[in-house]
Amino acid sequence: YGEKKTALEKEISEKKTTFEKEISERESAVKEAENELNELRKKTVEFPKILETELEKLEKETEKELKKQYDFEKQLSESQNKAEQQLKTQTIETLKAKIKDQETLINQLTQKVNSSENNVKQIAMKAMETSSKERVITVEKENKE
Repeated sequence: YGEKKTALEKEISEKKTTFEKEISERESAVKEAENELNELRKKTVEFPKILETELEKLEKETEKELKKQYDFEKQLSESQNKAEQQLKTQTIETLKAKIKDQETLINQLTQKVNSSENNVKQIAMKAMETSSKERVITVEKENKE
């Protein structure tokens, strides 16, 4: 009977130790679960504030990036417009210079035409005078004969 009693006491002691160990593990698991639950509740309460802060931060970053892109595109557009304006101004100046050169050439050619016309008139007049003199001489010769 003593051995049986000792074996039973030993078995009860082992079961008690195992039970206490399981209870301790369960208490630990419950405490961890309670801590996690409290942490999640705390995060749930803080979440709207964190969300709002992050949204504001994202909005500011997006606005900054869009402004940077807008400024770049605006500057690029202004540069292109300025270059086009300079090109057009340069083209106008070149065309004005060509017009001036053409006008000078026209004036020179007009003067040459007028000079040539006067020369032709003078030649024609001399030819007519010479022709008249020859007729007069021919007429006089004919009259003498």
